[in-house]
Amino acid sequence: MPDPHLGDNARRCYWVTAREWWLRREFLCDPAPAGACADLCLDVVDGQCTVLLPADSAGGRHMLAR
Repeated sequence: MPDPHLGDNARRCYWVTAREWWLRREFLCDPAPAGACADLCLDVVDGQCTVLLPADSAGGRHMLAR
């Protein structure tokens, strides 16, 4: 993919925003004590996303990061 910041390359990169993209990661962590909170830090998020976690680890909610 050409660098979208050079010349008129941005036009040739529009197809990227017209697609739905999924990034899947698996990780292990130690269980937290009952009632405790934990932070999930994402370094690869650009713009809007939805973060899905197993219902038993996220209280059954979908988490949204912006």
